[in-house]
Amino acid sequence: TTYQPTLFQVDITPIFENSLMVITATPNIKMNGDSGYQTIALFNSIAGSTHTQVVPPGNTPSNSPHGQGTFRFTGVSTFWSNASILQMHRPQTTRPINYKLYQRNSSGSFTVRLGENGADEYIMVQEIKQ
Repeated sequence: TTYQPTLFQVDITPIFENSLMVITATPNIKMNGDSGYQTIALFNSIAGSTHTQVVPPGNTPSNSPHGQGTFRFTGVSTFWSNASILQMHRPQTTRPINYKLYQRNSSGSFTVRLGENGADEYIMVQEIKQ
């Protein structure tokens, strides 16, 4: 029920300190269980620091508990789909940044996976000069 890192990550070294980063991803998701939900969140690490959750300005991870996407399908024992993630971020730095998707489930008996069966999936970041 706590966020765990996934293999979906991308690195960038911004050219301009005031740039806007646009992060997009479309990983496949899989859920097993009949009562629970899966949450995907974007985290970042600047210059090798500890990964922290990327949240909208003025928010904290505690009041953004659903990350960039929460998925729930009731009455289905197994479900596959893809998630569409779009997040903008102003890191205010020119140091290297690693963006990584994390995921969690809502209960111990509800299994979730991110990335499934060799499907076409991606994560990318674009720097937009301001």
